[in-house]
Amino acid sequence: MSETTLKISHAVKIEESNCVSFKVGLHASLHRSQYDLLQNVSPELVQFPKGMMERWGELIMMECQSPSKGRTYSRFTPLMNEKDVERRRLLASFFGIIRGNIYLPDGPKREAALKLDAKLHRFRGMQHGGSKMARSARIAALEKDLEELTAEVETLGLTATVQRLHEVTTEYESLSMERVKQHVDEKRPTMRETRREADVYYERACRLVEAAHLMATTDEAREAIERLVDLMNRAVRESKRTYHEMLGQRRRYKKKEAPIDGSVDDASGGVS
Repeated sequence: MSETTLKISHAVKIEESNCVSFKVGLHASLHRSQYDLLQNVSPELVQFPKGMMERWGELIMMECQSPSKGRTYSRFTPLMNEKDVERRRLLASFFGIIRGNIYLPDGPKREAALKLDAKLHRFRGMQHGGSKMARSARIAALEKDLEELTAEVETLGLTATVQRLHEVTTEYESLSMERVKQHVDEKRPTMRETRREADVYYERACRLVEAAHLMATTDEAREAIERLVDLMNRAVRESKRTYHEMLGQRRRYKKKEAPIDGSVDDASGGVS
């Protein structure tokens, strides 16, 4: 009885990119690199379903648009950012004045500052970090507590600051609602949705390339796909290297970045 030997070639693997963690520019750059490598691949090597590459290309273009049109799809976002920067400064000034008056000699201002500090200690540092929407909620809670402290606020000359903080937050919320309405009216996907769909197409393309290597019937076809996979893996490694470099730079920058709290160093180098 004759025996038939089935020769199975070794499998190729396109490396995981972890591109879900990438910022918009790097994420789009990796997708564009991989798309460019695959769009002109001969159908004899890899067969992609009809319309797949076209849709993937559209998603990449959507992500590559300018921030005001691509990431947020809204002209309101930069205006909201300006309002948030202003209220962060107002908060820094507000708490800075309270802290500064605590160190005055005994008197009405020191007494008012101590009372405000005791009541509002849970709000300290709210101008740092956190989401902008969360900051709006905390400002609303702050204003509620200040209803019982109007005399102390006036004693420290903070009435105008509190009023302006309320106005700016109201303007921010109004812009936020306008942005939501714009998204609904335009019925355009969010950046997160666009990226998520693009990632699905990229993963599908990778699996089709790997399957094509297993199904190849000639050494020439297998070698061509192996060269393609090697180029794709190089692009993945380069993107991951760039990602880690950017992450390291952000961490170093955060260590050097001074807080926006209006603090003043004392003679010993500490914060008063």
